[in-house]
Amino acid sequence: MRLQAQLNLLRLLVEQEEFSTAKALLPQIQSQIDNLPPSRTAVNYRINFAQSLSKMIQNEVQPKDVAKMLAQAVQVAKSLKDQRTESYALGTLGELYEQTGQLSDAKGLTQQALVEAESIDAQDIAYQWHWQMGRILQKQSNIPAATQAYNRAYNALKSLRNDLVAINPDVQFSFRESIEPVYRQYVDLLLQLQ
Repeated sequence: MRLQAQLNLLRLLVEQEEFSTAKALLPQIQSQIDNLPPSRTAVNYRINFAQSLSKMIQNEVQPKDVAKMLAQAVQVAKSLKDQRTESYALGTLGELYEQTGQLSDAKGLTQQALVEAESIDAQDIAYQWHWQMGRILQKQSNIPAATQAYNRAYNALKSLRNDLVAINPDVQFSFRESIEPVYRQYVDLLLQLQ
């Protein structure tokens, strides 16, 4: 419970760009994460921590440290044979490589994440990797392939829309907030093809 609270505080501090305060939390969180036994929860904590760290890369956090943590998360997820968590760890590592401009590595990891997500029919995370693939392909100037990837993300979201109706309204709002960029970027790509 304490670790979850610290991770939430770190995320909040990073979002508010209070990097010096956030940096003070890093050693405490790191030591707790290192002492966790292998489990889905431990992998999710590593991914959560790495996501916050990746937003601090401009502020004395090294991309290689974030990549190492995510690679460890991938290995633990593989050892647990947890495809969903493995997909999430691979995709997050791909996102880090996208952020640092290592597009071919980002593309390969994103493809692996997609394979894992689609093998268990996890459309709720597959759309994220299709979207990520679209961004990577767009950065590589492959607009037709990027458009196809965005289309796959759109279709995955469309299939999730029916499930969204039955969910709590707060979750619906959060989901809507996180997917709006997918639609905007997809429309922007379609307009580029005109």
